[in-house]
Amino acid sequence: MAGMDGIETLGMLKDIRPEMQCIVLTGLHTPEDFLPEGEKNACSLLFKPVDFESLAQTIREVHNQGLKRRDEKKEQEKKPVHSARNRSKFKETFIKLKKLYGVENG
Repeated sequence: MAGMDGIETLGMLKDIRPEMQCIVLTGLHTPEDFLPEGEKNACSLLFKPVDFESLAQTIREVHNQGLKRRDEKKEQEKKPVHSARNRSKFKETFIKLKKLYGVENG
């Protein structure tokens, strides 16, 4: 990472792939040293030295969060989109059909 620190690298990675889950291991002494740039891009922050169980638990939590987001996204994709544009197109089509079949207001 010549010329870049970890926070800059994290920002660059999130620009490329915003949905990426990032766990940051830092040697900084307090969260305030890491904020605000790092906070908006990291989903978890651990301080060195870190014990293995804390790291493993964090990985499990972040993984589960990612699975939950993926499942929510899949559910959203299944739902029909009821946008103003779709409603407008429906209304236009409905009016054309009424005219085609000679239906007056009703």
